[in-house]
Amino acid sequence: MLLVGKAPTAIPNVLYAESIHEKTIDNLDDGVWYFHVQQRNEFGWGAVSHFRFQIDTTPPENVSMEITKGASREDPWPLAIIHHGDATSGMLGYCEIKINDGEWLQSSYLSDDGLIEPHVFRVPPITPGSHTIIVRVSDKAGNKAIVSGEFSIEPLETPTVTDYSKNPTRGDMLELQGTTKYPNSSVTVLVQKEKEEPVSESTQADDKGNFVFVAKDRLDDGIYTIRVEVVNKHGARSDPTGPIIIAVKRPPFIVFGTGIVTILAVIIPLIALLFMLVVVVWYGWHRFTMIKKKIKKETYEAEDALRKAFDLLREETYTHIEKLEKVGRRRNLTKEEEHILEKFKKNLDDAERYIAKEIKDIEKEIGGL
Repeated sequence: MLLVGKAPTAIPNVLYAESIHEKTIDNLDDGVWYFHVQQRNEFGWGAVSHFRFQIDTTPPENVSMEITKGASREDPWPLAIIHHGDATSGMLGYCEIKINDGEWLQSSYLSDDGLIEPHVFRVPPITPGSHTIIVRVSDKAGNKAIVSGEFSIEPLETPTVTDYSKNPTRGDMLELQGTTKYPNSSVTVLVQKEKEEPVSESTQADDKGNFVFVAKDRLDDGIYTIRVEVVNKHGARSDPTGPIIIAVKRPPFIVFGTGIVTILAVIIPLIALLFMLVVVVWYGWHRFTMIKKKIKKETYEAEDALRKAFDLLREETYTHIEKLEKVGRRRNLTKEEEHILEKFKKNLDDAERYIAKEIKDIEKEIGGL
């Protein structure tokens, strides 16, 4: 038999004809409940057992937060006073806190004597400006409630830079001097070269608030932007100073040496190119001279061969003409023979004039080479 109710010692009265191993009970209100069970076997009914259980679907109650101002401008960290309660399950021994878009942090509010209420949370050091704090509390049943609030942190007074390296050259150390209203505070110097990430270095102000800073690394060529801020013993921070811009140049002898290297980098290739051009022109002229000599030689040889060939042709033609003339002295030549004779003479004269002209033209052209 089973029974669920508010009484801690009730007798179950719901009988099941067949034995059951589990039972789902719905629609129970929040609060403390009791589960009563009595089992039966072949020997009869056994003793009644009572089990206490608790239902809690309600978030923690009366959750609120009060944010107080910091003690002073030099100790500006506010307190978040968190009120909460849960009558059913009770609260966990911690709450979760997030500032702006940061990570969730656990903040315990248990002491040796038990739960502390209200819970007081001190805001850790954070940059000046407006901020949001979110608090999430949970009861032991896992129900959660969230509360949020806003606060602002006033910055410390900005330090003053009184002197710095104004015309540094590459290899110099960056130095600057200044003063702050807060003696023995930490002074942070942010050095950024052009588009690179800023490098942060620190120095300490003396008991009068004066400070001197010398960078660890030497300067290189380029444009540097410098900002300075101060952090006191409580972690309070000032806004950075306005940007200080310095241009780092190369030393004169390096600039001069670089100029020479640049000039040589231009002149040497030009000299090499000029030398190559001279070599190409000389080689071309040499080849042209050789070709010209060869052409002259071959032309003279061709002219000589042509003269010899024409002389042979002329001798052979004169032989035929003489034969025809001898025949003409013994008898009258036929018209055809007279025509051939005249043709021989005319062709021989034309050929001789043409060849003479061509040889003269060739000699003229060769003389111009």
